Amino acid sequence: MKRLLQFFLMLSTPLLFSQTPCVGGMAGGFPCDGLTLQGHISIANLGGKAYAGSNPMEAQDSWGWTDPLDNKEYALVTLNDGIAFVDISTPTSPRFLGKLNSTGGKTSWWHDVKVYNNYAYIVSESSGFGVQIFDLTRLRNLSTSPIGGSMRTFTTDGSYTGVSTTHNVIINE
Repeated sequence: MKRLLQFFLMLSTPLLFSQTPCVGGMAGGFPCDGLTLQGHISIANLGGKAYAGSNPMEAQDSWGWTDPLDNKEYALVTLNDGIAFVDISTPTSPRFLGKLNSTGGKTSWWHDVKVYNNYAYIVSESSGFGVQIFDLTRLRNLSTSPIGGSMRTFTTDGSYTGVSTTHNVIINE
């Protein structure tokens, strides 16, 4: 979880840099509380887009998944228009793998994600969004999606339409 907090700090600026210690409550221009900023990928480089055309690109939440086969760690970062997948196995060199766009291309101020077994369950406050389901084992052995090049876009593995608008998803393991 601490690694996810470190990654979330990385999402707030467009620069790419690595390990910046927390000194005097700041790490690389960001407030910190004893956490070293390990690496950074901007929201734009995660494929993020502005909500409703004029508002800033934002990330709402992040969650993690550890692959049970090789113990690689991944950050799942919710954006205004989807979810980005980042290999954070080497924290000083996070690797953007690609993005799953929101249901129907909808944008929203809020998305949330949780993991159960090897599946991500993604929800949104966007009306009619439902629940997107993504098989995280598809991230195994992927190369980095090139920054500034064509972005790898994933498709949904399943969906649930029995709900429409959801702020949070909680999984009781």
